[in-house]
Amino acid sequence: MSETAVKTAGGSRRLVVPTVLLTMLVGGLFLSTFQFSLYAMSEEYRFGSTVMGLVTSVQFAFMILFTIPLGRLADKIGNKRVYLLQSASTAAGCLLLWSRLGGLPGVLLGAFFGGAGYGILALVSTTVLTEAFPLNAGRYVSLGCVGFSAGALLGPVCARAIIAGGAHWSLPFLYIAAGGALCIVMILLTQFYKGEGISAPQQAEGGGLKLIFSNPALVLLGLGIILYLGIETCTASFMEAYFQNTVGGGALSALALSLFWGLMFPSRMFISAYKGTKYPLILGCIVLAVGLLAAVSLLPVQLGKTVLFALLGLVLGPIYPIMMGTGSSSLPGHTGMVTGFLSTCFGIGAGLIPPVIGRLIALCGYPWAMVFLAGLAAVLFAVYLSAVRVMKRSGRTQGI
Repeated sequence: MSETAVKTAGGSRRLVVPTVLLTMLVGGLFLSTFQFSLYAMSEEYRFGSTVMGLVTSVQFAFMILFTIPLGRLADKIGNKRVYLLQSASTAAGCLLLWSRLGGLPGVLLGAFFGGAGYGILALVSTTVLTEAFPLNAGRYVSLGCVGFSAGALLGPVCARAIIAGGAHWSLPFLYIAAGGALCIVMILLTQFYKGEGISAPQQAEGGGLKLIFSNPALVLLGLGIILYLGIETCTASFMEAYFQNTVGGGALSALALSLFWGLMFPSRMFISAYKGTKYPLILGCIVLAVGLLAAVSLLPVQLGKTVLFALLGLVLGPIYPIMMGTGSSSLPGHTGMVTGFLSTCFGIGAGLIPPVIGRLIALCGYPWAMVFLAGLAAVLFAVYLSAVRVMKRSGRTQGI
């Protein structure tokens, strides 16, 4: 089916983009509220930066272990069932975090289920948008990420307002669970696409992971996603503790986290509407990220750090959706499998790098962690530039 036909298809199919936006909004609320609450959890259960990194990694354990088989399952059983599993996992995880059943083990279980919902969301939202808009996947993945940015902007500010009224840090998760239930209703009303633009020969060729690893550009994009998610997750997850331990916390810590996520909104809106060559902009954003991460470690003023974290969110915003959209459309007929691979890379970066940074913080302090993240951003520049060169040599420049 052509992209024009996709856009004009019947009633419930018009809900594809609104459904993705709503689920991404709830996903953003969950992730940023969890990141904001992490310091309060550490105070209540008395653990330090190393364990904070491990708690963060629990969120992404599902993505590391199950997204490749889940992507294949989505190719077989359809996206709606996988999407329903996603929102149910988010709601269940938030209810566990709200109830705190069994103390810290219940919180970890809630983090796992909530993280599973977020991980499946990264997979299934990209898959449904790529299959609905195969000729412009990067643009629509960027548009979907706008919903996530909006939720992530609201999460810390709303959570701080709720807690300031005397509530426990866990109460905001009850409201997010209600949002997950609303997502289930929306998914049930939506009709999704399933590879209608792919011919039978394309569907038949290839051999799973062998097909993925025979595509060097796709492997490089996967590595880039690992690095990017490590940078993004560590910055956001340790931000509240970073403020508390370097400049005294206060209201600006929640504002900094909200602005970090919120300013991804305009940059992702811009990249989704931009129709020119995108890779020079992405490379420029990565260079700016290197400078901002280094500057954060040097500036001793709370307001200055807040501004730098906000600008960091602005320049990081376009990077992930373009890499994800470019990669997910690289093997027509295998969208779910490829997106599963890229989502596993997402989980590896977000799940394995934070414990390393947490240990580094325990050994060297918070400023050195930001210097290390700046170094990771420099490596990301080299990896993404290599991916672009490989795609240009192969004559595949669509989406970059």
